[in-house]
Amino acid sequence: MKDKKVLTRLSFPEEEKLRPWLPLLLDAYAIIDKGVSTVIREHEKKSQTKLACKKGCGPCCRTHSDIPLYPLEMVGIYWYTIEKLGQPLRGI
Repeated sequence: MKDKKVLTRLSFPEEEKLRPWLPLLLDAYAIIDKGVSTVIREHEKKSQTKLACKKGCGPCCRTHSDIPLYPLEMVGIYWYTIEKLGQPLRGI
């Protein structure tokens, strides 16, 4: 029996102290990640196939012009881009 992968919640302790909304956002991401992981595992078990998407994969994100994005995801992307990425990376 394979060990189940344990998903851990992202943590930014200093920023979380300053921004009361950030722990809620990170908790929501952890819940979403757990749900997606469960559905993927169930799909793979039922269909005996592996999904193409995996960690490190990104062709769809680079080649598709229209990928759905939830408002919750946009908040996290905005925060991370503004607060965590340095100036040279923002311009890419």
